[in-house]
Amino acid sequence: MLLGVVAIAAATFHGITQWRDIARQRAIYDHAGAVEVPAEFTGRLQTNLGLMSEYRGKVRFSAPDGGERTRRFALNMFGELPPHEPLRVRFLPADPADFAVSWAVVAEGRRIGHLGLGLALGLLFSAVMVGFARPAFRRARVAAALALDGREAVGRCLRSHDTRKLGRVVRRTWVVSWQGPAGERTVVGEFPPRHGGPCLVGADSVLLVWSPAVPDAALVLRHDLWPLQLPPERARAVLARIAELPSPRPQP
Repeated sequence: MLLGVVAIAAATFHGITQWRDIARQRAIYDHAGAVEVPAEFTGRLQTNLGLMSEYRGKVRFSAPDGGERTRRFALNMFGELPPHEPLRVRFLPADPADFAVSWAVVAEGRRIGHLGLGLALGLLFSAVMVGFARPAFRRARVAAALALDGREAVGRCLRSHDTRKLGRVVRRTWVVSWQGPAGERTVVGEFPPRHGGPCLVGADSVLLVWSPAVPDAALVLRHDLWPLQLPPERARAVLARIAELPSPRPQP
């Protein structure tokens, strides 16, 4: 979840920065009092299958006062600029250091298209990351609630099945029905074969823990009460008491 949030924030920040640069360059370039002079680009052009282009380098020009101005220049766009597209800059006489580059203005529409695609892909990636993170976040929330206010319950085992890989059982799954405060719910317990199965109560029921903080979720306990961390003496006493029960106890 955190990674998805960070990705959304990064995509949003990048989009705002790029959009502000597009608006700034257009405002300077269209200003009636702007001064235009030729400029020079030194750097590299990288294309991706001819569909998108990336210009990276520096723009250098001589201002009317005789001073030389240099600034880093980066341009991402669909397609490429014409091979002989002239490079010029425009600036306001009061501030030659803040200038607009003709290439950026000429390619404005393609810059916006490239920016829109980048934002869409960034948001898609973020949504996928958040989607993957949500189950883990919920499990952590349930675990925290159980640690603070866990309560026992008994659920009825509806069915169980094995998951095999290359003919070998790698996971055993139990589907359990239990009557919680929010009504009847189904919970799934999964354990590797080497860890045994759930904590049975009678012939066809298992022991669960739940919390009022998350009333629609419950955790199937393993035969040794894992993941509860009980002193050995208390764990043995609890298991002995459960083994003596002939049938499930009423729900708390």
